[in-house]
Amino acid sequence: MGSCMLSPTSFTSNFSNVLPTNSCNDAYVAMLTPEEYPLDLRDTSEWICEDNFHFPSQQQSCHKDMSASEDASLPSMLFPGFDIVLDRELSIFHLLKAYGEAMGKGFICLAQVILTRLQEKASHVGTTMERLARYLLVQQPDPQYDYLKQECIKNYAIAFQAFYEITPYGRFAHFVANAAIHASVPRDIEVVHIVDFNIEDGLQWPPLLSALGPERTVCITCIDMEDDYRFKRTKERLACFAQTMGLKLRVDQLRLEELLDKRRVTSIGASGREWLVFNCMVGLPHMGMANAKGKREVVQFIEVAQKLVASSRISGILTYGNGSSGHLPFSDGHLLHSHALFESMEWHFPSNLSLARTTMECLFAGTCVSSGFGLLDELLIGSNLKGCRVSKQTLMEAKEIASGCNYGVKVRGDCGNEVVLEWRGSPLVRVCAWR
Repeated sequence: MGSCMLSPTSFTSNFSNVLPTNSCNDAYVAMLTPEEYPLDLRDTSEWICEDNFHFPSQQQSCHKDMSASEDASLPSMLFPGFDIVLDRELSIFHLLKAYGEAMGKGFICLAQVILTRLQEKASHVGTTMERLARYLLVQQPDPQYDYLKQECIKNYAIAFQAFYEITPYGRFAHFVANAAIHASVPRDIEVVHIVDFNIEDGLQWPPLLSALGPERTVCITCIDMEDDYRFKRTKERLACFAQTMGLKLRVDQLRLEELLDKRRVTSIGASGREWLVFNCMVGLPHMGMANAKGKREVVQFIEVAQKLVASSRISGILTYGNGSSGHLPFSDGHLLHSHALFESMEWHFPSNLSLARTTMECLFAGTCVSSGFGLLDELLIGSNLKGCRVSKQTLMEAKEIASGCNYGVKVRGDCGNEVVLEWRGSPLVRVCAWR
């Protein structure tokens, strides 16, 4: 695969929620035994609401007389150290962790207290953790966010183009996947059939169409584009590009339910001279509000793709890209991944471009961190497929895309078939290919 064919360059008001009353806390505490809650809720309410944000001292803790073995048996929702004053960034980090754990354990009153404190600290235009907290709590009613979102959508088209071209997340994922697809296609194949789980505006495919050339016919099947107008617009753009380049292209649409139908599955890739490509991109930051498809749909698509690619009568490849953390919301891994994404946004859009950064985060990055896919990778590619090892040329060109001083590109996977884009050692985007 020549670099000239698949170039990595671009083508294209704080809330005033009232704290729970003492009666609410008293009633909640009365329902629990000391073994069922990790911190005294009255003490927690007091130290969370203090302006100087001191953590409870060892003398204040209701567990000061417990032995080490008893401490080990308690739930893990304990804040770091005693008599420690944390800076604002670190305090938000621990509050987010505590909020997630309180919700997970069903401590609703405690979670509400923590949420109130978080809403006081969070901001769309503050520090990295302040902005991250605001978008992680986007499920909570927020008139400021609703207004900001409405204003940002007015510039969606321009913002999308700028975000895709300036940041490496989407271009990296698309290039690595396209390189694997192009390298896998045998020379005697006449038709390349691409089944794309989330085509959006079709930005991934023009470079691959050019690389495949006019000798082959390319058929792109889009899965479940609920917006018919957007599908027609994407289809027209791809058709116009193909016509300009003298390429043979067909674009159609298929519902996921139809793809799961056994009769329809057997018709895909029926021709012996057809190369089948399953492409699945989820959780990439540039997808933003388009990250609407759920985990169940992704798993169903991957299962069908594995079945067909592993079939003895069909030849093809499965490419998968993921920009989510792969961890449960508010866990360490999720928070570190989200913080790395927002920190990289600051590098691309420094303080003199703060308005542009706010727009990009509202439309894309903020939506990405607030709608992750959780522990998705554990359910994906099985052992019945063979990984496609990444070539040195692909790795070098991927590094060219991620040329920032704090970015890194690494090859992972048992077969060397996964390429990871990192920011200061934290994975942002992962792409892998299987046959």
